[in-house]
Amino acid sequence: MAYTLESPDGRCLATIVPDLAMLCWSLTLDDEEYLGRPNSLAAFARGWATTGIPLVHPWANRLGGDRIVGVAEATIPPTSRLVPRDERGLAIHGLNLADAGWVVQEASADDRSARVRAQMAFTDPERLAIFPFVHDLAVTMTLVGHTLTITTSVTNRSGRPMPISFGWHPYLRLPAVPRRDWRVSLPVAIQAELDERMLPTGREHPVVIAPGALGNRTYDDLFPRLSDPPVFSVSGAGREVQVAFHDGYPLGQVYAPHTADVIAFEPMTAPTNAL
Repeated sequence: MAYTLESPDGRCLATIVPDLAMLCWSLTLDDEEYLGRPNSLAAFARGWATTGIPLVHPWANRLGGDRIVGVAEATIPPTSRLVPRDERGLAIHGLNLADAGWVVQEASADDRSARVRAQMAFTDPERLAIFPFVHDLAVTMTLVGHTLTITTSVTNRSGRPMPISFGWHPYLRLPAVPRRDWRVSLPVAIQAELDERMLPTGREHPVVIAPGALGNRTYDDLFPRLSDPPVFSVSGAGREVQVAFHDGYPLGQVYAPHTADVIAFEPMTAPTNAL
């Protein structure tokens, strides 16, 4: 079941699918779609083929191996149905959390805002074999005016310290504006060096990226430190989408492939391969 949040003026709509790990599937303004959807809902549910604005948990981006560091009993099976893999075979985008027992706790609206909140208990044995920490995961999505705010909370119930390494992966687009004409603003201060597997080497360097047209540029880059305020944007032809990183997201990934007209400003709680 999907929930549609509507702004009081009726111009902005956000469609949320709680059973699919609180996936935001659509975000429209004046009937124009601002989310990139490189994969279908069925592909997302079946194989965690990311699309829209998905939660990526318990790790964002890639892992360099199939064992959670420091947890001897946690090994990712090479053919697990729960773990998507990149073209190099690395586990990417966390575990498939679709149909994992999400329970809607609130769905409400008034003359100022609309909200949906859902929670899942991370207790499934198959998932715990990979990430052995019992916890509760809750997501609230609130639409106020033309701003969608996503709040995520994790409650550790495992009885031992639990690593936090999740993130979000918002695929964005500008309707009726060619990709080359998208103007991007990236508030980044430090860039991580990545190896041939797209994993951090441990080396970093200062970086300043002036606002400007995306043109033919591509990104799949990790920025361990952001400048203030951490507000990313893509704009053009009178349209603009901003993504603001709030508490808990000190770093981010920027993804803009040449294979699709999408760009993602990805809030992350920890660096790539932190686990």
